[in-house]
Amino acid sequence: MSGREDPYSLSTLDIEELVRKIIEVKKKFGYGHARLVIDSLSAFWLDKPAMARRYSYFIKKVLSKWNFTILVTSQYAISTSLPGYERILVKYLDKIFFIPIEELYKIYDLDTGYDFKVLSLNLNNGKLIWSPIINMIKHSYSGEIIKICLKDSRNISVSKGHSLILSKGRRFISKPSEEISEKDFLPTVSINIESNKIINIEKINSIKKCIVEKCYMYDISTEYGNFVAGDTLAICHNSEAFGWGIEHIADGIIRFRRSIREGYLRRYILIEKMRQTPHDLRIYEIKIVNGRGIVIIGPTKYRREDIALPEHIMRRIKREIEKSRRELE
Repeated sequence: MSGREDPYSLSTLDIEELVRKIIEVKKKFGYGHARLVIDSLSAFWLDKPAMARRYSYFIKKVLSKWNFTILVTSQYAISTSLPGYERILVKYLDKIFFIPIEELYKIYDLDTGYDFKVLSLNLNNGKLIWSPIINMIKHSYSGEIIKICLKDSRNISVSKGHSLILSKGRRFISKPSEEISEKDFLPTVSINIESNKIINIEKINSIKKCIVEKCYMYDISTEYGNFVAGDTLAICHNSEAFGWGIEHIADGIIRFRRSIREGYLRRYILIEKMRQTPHDLRIYEIKIVNGRGIVIIGPTKYRREDIALPEHIMRRIKREIEKSRRELE
């Protein structure tokens, strides 16, 4: 995109204009097979992450007819999240504890996950299941915080645009927080000391809003696209449900990661998906060398610290487990 007046530049970040330009160029240079690179597709839904799926489906549906091999980059679309003080129901080593999401973020490791699981709702069969955490994000936020309150003063606060799972008749639906009203019904979870899980349907009592100038917000990604959070134990729609926007249409996914190890930034590459193609499932460490590009160092090694939590973290988890047990009783 540029300010130049030429037939190959975009004037706005509009997905339909992008597709029109691509087709115009294809018609001009020939109808044979071509390779198309879009860097980065996520720019088109940066301010509206809920549109990621629709936009990526649109590109695949239209351009698949034009004999392209399409290579797309996409960054994670930071959308909407929970304040750090909202607590999450977490399972670790068969123990259940209730911990603020900001504390969970501190002890969660993207490369190992430490086998943390959160309670999720399978929207296909209506059953609750402990689902592994796929990813966690933290980002700075300025804007509206919306507090959804129930009759007994239990509540959950989310940023504007963050969706919650609601009950509508016999169905579960997802609705952005700013569209939720006091007429809506919120599914909440009851869990007792025997770990029996029950879904209750509760009418929303009131909705309060406030503006924050700057704070940190957090979100969790799970396989089922939601997780249980807040004093209400409501079901939050997670941001990865909007996804990187391309997983569901891509034949292959190459994911890059990074972490700090022993005071150094380390980069990794993982072939996460490659349809009809056998591929290595291990994560490889890489480095970027001037004049050579990406150099593969080798697969990451299994280490004791990858599966063992630091002692101070174990003490913190133990405190939270005891606190959660008292609350459940």
